[in-house]
Amino acid sequence: MKIPVAITLAILMTGSTVTAATYNITANNTWTGSIGSASCWTCTINITPGKTFTANYNGTCGTCTIAGGNILITQPLTCQTCAFSNDTITLSGGFQLNLQSATTTFTNTVFVITGSSSILSTAGITIKNSIFTFSNTAYFNNNGGLFTADNSTVTFNGSSNFQTNSGLDLKNNSRFTIGDGTLASTAYMYNNSGTKMAVYDNSLIKIANENNSYRNNSNYVYHPASGPNVNYNINPNTISCGTGHTNSCQTNYIYGCATLNSAGPLGCTTLALAVGGFSARITGACAVTLAWEGDQEARAALYGIERSANGIDWTSLGTVTTLRYLSSYQYTDPAAPSGTVIYRIRIADKDGKSSYSTIRTVILTTAREISIYPNPVTDRNIFLRTASTDAIVMNVYTLSGQLLFVTSLKGQTLYTVKLPPSVTPNNYIVIQTISHEKSQAFNLMVR
Repeated sequence: MKIPVAITLAILMTGSTVTAATYNITANNTWTGSIGSASCWTCTINITPGKTFTANYNGTCGTCTIAGGNILITQPLTCQTCAFSNDTITLSGGFQLNLQSATTTFTNTVFVITGSSSILSTAGITIKNSIFTFSNTAYFNNNGGLFTADNSTVTFNGSSNFQTNSGLDLKNNSRFTIGDGTLASTAYMYNNSGTKMAVYDNSLIKIANENNSYRNNSNYVYHPASGPNVNYNINPNTISCGTGHTNSCQTNYIYGCATLNSAGPLGCTTLALAVGGFSARITGACAVTLAWEGDQEARAALYGIERSANGIDWTSLGTVTTLRYLSSYQYTDPAAPSGTVIYRIRIADKDGKSSYSTIRTVILTTAREISIYPNPVTDRNIFLRTASTDAIVMNVYTLSGQLLFVTSLKGQTLYTVKLPPSVTPNNYIVIQTISHEKSQAFNLMVR
């Protein structure tokens, strides 16, 4: 019997593999919509900033390069030697990202992992200039290669966790934070027996409170910029002993509040004040409204609202004064930037002591006629993409309003701009664009 051509093609496409293809995602699209129901090998996926690529196929991306825009993972995804850059990635719904074969790299990437979702790495992983945030019961199992964090932040909120038996290097001011600052948080980090951990320069691990922990019965090694390495042992553990904490002084464990850094394992103190029911929701094109339950006995003097693009550098937006017996508070940020925005509340008591709430993250994907990337900025180089070749004026300011740079652009839809030396590292800048008498503002972090 002769099989119809249409049926033959359907049979050939089932479980098929695409090889050496390039996909330019210029509008919101899905894996099945752009690649099809197929795994992709030696593929390049370029996503226009501000657009979302939904990975809705349960398959494999092998030796893939994925750059720009937003990535939403809605099915289990396997990456074999992938490279991500300038992406905002969201993993939810209980799905898993499986990293295999050789080292997967994330550069200038914001990765939000929520619910019971997970990352499983059976090969190396390197993150550079990136922010990974785990919440709820999400977890990261590193079982097959060295995990290197370079100028990056990894945070475990709620009851999320990190487990490794393959080694961890924290370099160039990287930070792991275990716990979100609330007593309800039971996040933990477990370095399996004998697992190597190395801390370089000003990098550190922060353990939030007495229900968060770091576990390892081996040394960790501090690598100074010059001079010999230093070995620190956590067994026996004397941090928090005698404080009355249920979890203090357990063998091979360090419970918070504590820090592991260049000076060794160090204890710290926590402030009892806290906020409950903290939420952040988008209420307008550039507006985010924060709500929380406060301290009815008014032990807190005020709440400070802080915003960040990377979880490291924070900008104060304003304060809310507490009122006795008032339990519900609210604050609206009317000018939130596009992209990933992180909020926290600083709780100050009447003696001047402060603590912080858990963080809340929103992603603003408001369509803009102009997009500027990467964020954070590296080497003072930025790209400006526009929908037309019409003239644009670009002004660069400090957060305090000082004008640093002015330029005019015309005749292209993609410009490369070198910012002047007055734009210094480790600071935020505001870029204003003016086109057809319409003004847009972008907040960028400079590395």
